[in-house]
Amino acid sequence: MPIRRAPCPDPTELLTAITTILDAGRAAGDLRSDVTAEDIAASLIGIFTVAPPSGRQARAARLLDLLMDGLRPIR
Repeated sequence: MPIRRAPCPDPTELLTAITTILDAGRAAGDLRSDVTAEDIAASLIGIFTVAPPSGRQARAARLLDLLMDGLRPIR
């Protein structure tokens, strides 16, 4: 049975959604001001590339934790 993949969203829609989330986080003072939607998208692609879901959940979780820590504002 072939693997079926979900349809890929329009990159513009995805980046717009990420920007909306980043803007809310920045307004709340919870996110750095210099992070872009493109930064987030590239980071997630990198994480999912080096830690695919097939048996590497711990590594993916660690990389996501590092990404999230890096998004916090510098105080």
